[in-house]
Amino acid sequence: YKIIDFPGCIVDQQEYIAWHASSKKHSNIHTATEGFGMTLRLMNPKIDALLKPVATLTTKISQIHSIEKGDWVGYNKGFVANKKMRVATLTIGHADGISRVYGQGKGVVFVGGKPCPIIGNVCMDMLMIDLENQIANEGDSVVIFGKGASAETFAGGAKTISYELLTGIGARVKRVIVS
Repeated sequence: YKIIDFPGCIVDQQEYIAWHASSKKHSNIHTATEGFGMTLRLMNPKIDALLKPVATLTTKISQIHSIEKGDWVGYNKGFVANKKMRVATLTIGHADGISRVYGQGKGVVFVGGKPCPIIGNVCMDMLMIDLENQIANEGDSVVIFGKGASAETFAGGAKTISYELLTGIGARVKRVIVS
């Protein structure tokens, strides 16, 4: 075995195996082959600062509407405006892997690098956000997670984990591999 050395984190490989969930079931494993990232992060959260995102999820603004106080947004009147607002409809929903748990302000997306909360209930093919005072136009790109907006943070807003979010991204979401 060998010593795994990351800044601020030195781990004996056998010690790492003992931490890895699969070793609970397969106690005869003597080499580290998978699950490296999450285990190290659980052992030393400072590792997060050294990691680069491996995925970015973006969508587009399909519509922008001004709504009045008392107007509602989404299924079952999931959100009722308490003031005049600008609301954007995004072309992504729970059929794409953005679960309904991200509605009602639990999820935050980024328009022009600025946070915008998801309002109302997440629909099958769309969700709505409060643009507040953001400058935005129909067709603009919106970051769900990626550089500067981690999947871990997005998932945490709904009290879940990034694994659940990432593995739930649906087949109709286009994948583009970049090097």
